[in-house]
Amino acid sequence: MKRLLLLLPLLLTPAAHAVDYVRCEAMQGALQRTNQQLQEHKKKLKDKAFYQARVEYCGEKPDAVEQAKKYLSGAEDYEPNVTISWMRCVGRGESAKLIQARYKTLNQPDAQLKALEARAAKVKADFAAEGCY
Repeated sequence: MKRLLLLLPLLLTPAAHAVDYVRCEAMQGALQRTNQQLQEHKKKLKDKAFYQARVEYCGEKPDAVEQAKKYLSGAEDYEPNVTISWMRCVGRGESAKLIQARYKTLNQPDAQLKALEARAAKVKADFAAEGCY
């Protein structure tokens, strides 16, 4: 009988730490939204840096539709190899290595990315402190 009385408080202890599942669910939603915003912003920064690096070394991408219109209309300023030479510049050789090197220097975190990372870390810490799983 004494053993049962000693085990009773130990068995009831986990019930004393109730978890507010509604609050945990709301925090989990906030964490998911913050992570999604973080991933989207990282992708936007990456795309912007890569585009800027390409433009620096190879120039703007020629518009294929405009080139086709010039070709079909027989315009004098039609240049048949513009698109091909641009693609060669971007895709191969020394310029591709230069673009990749420049991309690495341009792809730096900005203030908004740092703020999103801080917010994500805070939500994760709150989620863990609340006892959510």
